[in-house]
Amino acid sequence: MFSLITICCAAYIFGIVSAPIISFLYVLLFTVCVILAILLSKIVLKYKTAPVLLAAVMFLAGNARYLSAAENSLYNKFPEKYVEICGTVRSLPQISLAKYKYRYEVMADSLTYLGETYRIDKKILLNTTEELSFGDTVRAWGFLTDFSEVSNEFGFNYKLFYKSKGIFARLTAFELSKTGRANSLSPAFWAGKLRYRIFENMQSYLDDDSFALTSAVLFGDKSYFDKNYRTLLLKTGVGRILYSSFTHISIIIFLVSLLSSKKKYRNILFIAAITFYILFVNSSSIALKACITAGLVICAKQLKGYSDKFSILSYTVFLLTVYNPLLCFDAGFMMSVISTALILLCYKPVYRRLSGFRKLRKLRLAAPLSVFIILLFGAMPFSAYYFNGTPIYSVFLVPVLLPFVAAVIFTAPILFINGGAYLFLSPIRLIYHGALSVLHFAPFVIKRLPFYYITLPTPSVIAIIFFCLLWWIFIRAISYKFNTSKTKFILAAALGLFICIALDFSINSLGIYFVNVGQGDAAVLHTSYGETVLIDGGGSSDYEKNYNIGESIFLPYLISHGFTHIDVAIVSHYHKDHAEGIVTAAENLKINTLILPDSMPDSIYRLKLEELARKKDIKTEYLHIGDEIRFRSGLKLYVIAPDVSLADDENENNTSLVIKASYGDFTALFTGDFEAEENLLPPRDIDLLKVSHHGSQDGNSSAFIRALNPRIAVISVGKDNRYGLPDNKVVAEFENMGATVLRTDLLGDIRFKIDKKGNIKYNSLLGGNQNAAKRR
Repeated sequence: MFSLITICCAAYIFGIVSAPIISFLYVLLFTVCVILAILLSKIVLKYKTAPVLLAAVMFLAGNARYLSAAENSLYNKFPEKYVEICGTVRSLPQISLAKYKYRYEVMADSLTYLGETYRIDKKILLNTTEELSFGDTVRAWGFLTDFSEVSNEFGFNYKLFYKSKGIFARLTAFELSKTGRANSLSPAFWAGKLRYRIFENMQSYLDDDSFALTSAVLFGDKSYFDKNYRTLLLKTGVGRILYSSFTHISIIIFLVSLLSSKKKYRNILFIAAITFYILFVNSSSIALKACITAGLVICAKQLKGYSDKFSILSYTVFLLTVYNPLLCFDAGFMMSVISTALILLCYKPVYRRLSGFRKLRKLRLAAPLSVFIILLFGAMPFSAYYFNGTPIYSVFLVPVLLPFVAAVIFTAPILFINGGAYLFLSPIRLIYHGALSVLHFAPFVIKRLPFYYITLPTPSVIAIIFFCLLWWIFIRAISYKFNTSKTKFILAAALGLFICIALDFSINSLGIYFVNVGQGDAAVLHTSYGETVLIDGGGSSDYEKNYNIGESIFLPYLISHGFTHIDVAIVSHYHKDHAEGIVTAAENLKINTLILPDSMPDSIYRLKLEELARKKDIKTEYLHIGDEIRFRSGLKLYVIAPDVSLADDENENNTSLVIKASYGDFTALFTGDFEAEENLLPPRDIDLLKVSHHGSQDGNSSAFIRALNPRIAVISVGKDNRYGLPDNKVVAEFENMGATVLRTDLLGDIRFKIDKKGNIKYNSLLGGNQNAAKRR
């Protein structure tokens, strides 16, 4: 069914994707064993083993290629060193709200450290307060830093993202000077200059919304949209259509066909045009895929008279990932490849079955419905994995919105290559702004439609494979190939995976998740009965005015894990680093009951939560010492502080609700930022303690720690925070007591799985799996 190149390409991709998870030594050992087994079967059983042999070698090659591409030799040589960089600006500016407002990709020619200069020829990300132009040569002084590791499960991996673009380090320029302008005969340089000229003219004549839309359509750069509009584009599916490399390629083909009627010259012109297009859009991975695919189709038809589309897709992906294996971690590129492969594999059987319905055939709906079914259902697990949801109407938007996208692509270069053209070519300007208005308002119209977006949890790899097997069975069934040995084998494999998934499900268990929200607290309790409790949701520091941890970390974490229906949400007290994430959850998710402390009546977060509760009909309760909440699963929550005397305490930390959770023989204590330990009768010999106030000495005295005697102490704290928390003495006190100390700043997200006998298993994003020590 599949060609040799397709098998090899798939094995190579699996090798790359598995590289961050599996040690190269294990992959090497596995590959050697497979090769030996294949050679043995070749000798003894005379099987044709070339495809399997090549697949095993390509799997190893993919793993090795990832390791070589991911190695950060530049940063490893000068980690956190104060250096001088000389280089040339090679990108349009990315605007941020941080102190260092502008970000540029700089091709660094040399690096100077301690008076010694090194030739490097590497791309770095330069953060600066100065506005620069494409082609400016600069000298910048600052500390060379790496991109931060992902510390939240399913969080966005900036390190891999920038590595996939060939950027392995960043420099925040404490000093910067322009040294001149670069000149080059390179086509890439002149394409970049043209791109920057259009960009400058667009900035001069357009408002922010028009500028952002045109940048997205022409260059595929969506960074100029504000965060809310960018989210709306993603959820409505309009974002995928704005920058459609398919539209760009179609326009290039149309223009080339106008210029030449002779096939020989037309193909040469087309290859030249798409080469310039790749340089103009700055080598976007999706554009590269489209261009290489189109070029290979033309070459195949020229040489063979026909083209095997699936083999061409395999060649394209193989060439791109050999050049840059980190593209396998680019969500947009992978979704583009997966969607194309699904359409090529599944279109014919789905279309044939739908064509059997007379009404669909008469209305010519069989073709668009086939694509809709394939992309909605076939691509659903991948869309859930990469984006936690899927837009429903995106397939039907393509024929509606593409003419307006094409209008912008045709008119914008004419208007902005020369700034004066925008002022004098009023008919073209009218077409341009009309198309732009339709594109701008389209997502707002789609948002009004029912079920415009389906939110989905992030599936495991096993779940994705299981779904793919079911989809394959479905395709074979509608192709009248259900009662065959191959289908029965696939069915057996799907059944085996289902059993594996079922065995991982525990009937009587409690999951406790501590989310790494930086310098804040956020915990989730989830029972096997499906009950979900939130205890605080984190929040941004006061100096991070333009960053909302609730929106950026806590809400995505809840959605990724499928925690979209919340039974109880508890706010320990109304400080931002505890309450902001609960506000975000209340705005976006279904919450049955909101539990609040009856204190700080004028707090902005208390007022926000009360207003949201009224607006969304959320039941609100103000709990006091002695109150209790019971769940069907056997989970119980008790309020053990604060007492009435602390309700109006000047120290707002002492108004924190202190919650004791029990589940069978297991007990946990969630302390918020409570510091008045002399007013608290502590439960003794608890299993799990959420350490008060991020590990500060306030609220964590030696006597209090000895009284609690926890098996495990979790400290929710921000990495390298300015408060110097957790306090070393507090950490040492817990360790001297024999407690296992787990910190979110060192381990990232921490997850516990507990049964009713008090047995505890835990794992963390950065620290692996562990079983908790038995009670002393």
